[in-house]
Order: sequence, then C-alpha cells, then structure tokens
Amino acid sequence: MALDLSEPLVVAAVSEDAPHKARGAREAGADVVEVRIDMYEGGTEAALSDLRDCDALPVIATNRPTDEESEEERVETLVAATEHAEAVDIDVSSPEESIESVVDAARDDDVTVIASHHDFEGTPLIDGMMETLEQAWEVGDVAKLAVTPEDEGDVLDLLRLTLEARDGGGPFCAISMGALGSYTRFVAPLYGSCLTYASHGSGTAPGQLTVREVREYIERFGFEE
Repeated sequence: MALDLSEPLVVAAVSEDAPHKARGAREAGADVVEVRIDMYEGGTEAALSDLRDCDALPVIATNRPTDEESEEERVETLVAATEHAEAVDIDVSSPEESIESVVDAARDDDVTVIASHHDFEGTPLIDGMMETLEQAWEVGDVAKLAVTPEDEGDVLDLLRLTLEARDGGGPFCAISMGALGSYTRFVAPLYGSCLTYASHGSGTAPGQLTVREVREYIERFGFEE
C-alpha cells in the first residue's frame, strides 16, 4: 500500500532495531519510519528482516550507495524491500537501469517512489533547485531535495523554492540540512513539503531534530488543525 500524502508526514529515520524504534517513534508523534538499510547495524539481512517485522508505522526503505555493496547488490536489496514497505527511496543520480529496476518493482507492489537528490556541497539557485525537483517528478511519485546552506540566505532560498514548488508537478519534500537549516524541518511542511525527516535515537542526517521536537513545533506553530 502506498503512502497517504494527503497531509505532511513526520518521518522517523532509524538505523537499528526498526520494529522497536517504530513503536517508540509512533508514541513520540511520527507518522512513518524510514529504515536506512545502508546504515543499519547488523547489515543488510538484519535490515530486511526487521523491515518485514516493522508493523507499527508505514515504512520508507532507503539504501544509499556504500563501499560495502556493489550497485547491483544495492538495487537488489531495494527491490526486495518493496515487498514489505509502503515507499522506497531511489536517488536520481543512480544509474538509469537501477532506477528502472526499483521503479518497476515499486509499481508492481503499489509502493510510493521517492526520487531524491542530496547536495552536500551547497544550495543551488532557486531555478536550479526547481529543475532538480522536475527531474525527480519524472522518476517518482514524490520529489525529494536536500541541500546544504552556507548562510541564512541559502535557507531562505530553500523555503522560497518550497512555496513555489507547491504549485508544481506533484508532492515533494524540501530540506535545508545542517544546523543552519534545522528549522526547515518543521517550517517547510507549512509551505508545502509533504515529508519531514526527524531522528529517533541516532540521527541519520545533519541537522535532524528529534521526532518529538518536530511534532511539538508543528503543533505549537499551528501547522495542524
């Protein structure tokens, strides 16, 4: 079953003991759990086993490239994960055949495809970020863009993009990473981002707030009725 994107979702990113973490994240206010297979303690087999047993929340399966797996192995893992997840994340910089394999498997299992792009070097101009979202929409159901700000202006550009993109080609997620951009984790949903990622336990990305913090700020600032 695909993700319900009718309202912004708080995603708890975890890299260990997903069934237990998902239950705790749900109590803290998460709507979804992201299982980071590439960072998982115990390795790929442990991640897939826990993913199958993770029934407290809908699951996003993510497996970024590492030195531990070949590209073929990485994609095989993601394809296997589509049988037990509501969504799967594939980076748009992946080889075309990798993208096709994951998307085809996701379509067969009615799984949401998150087409992502991460820029760890900086924040492109707004037009460039919009082009990246448009490319991602061509690949998946949700376009995800995470960028790295060098100053406060970069963070504001990301939020400006978020405002403009909500009238664009489909659901999207926009994140400004690191300490400078940490507040976009709860502000961007107000502007149209359909997913926001938070930590539950060890963080999996720079600038993540905890699930409880994100949920508290969303409720405090009136992002929910």
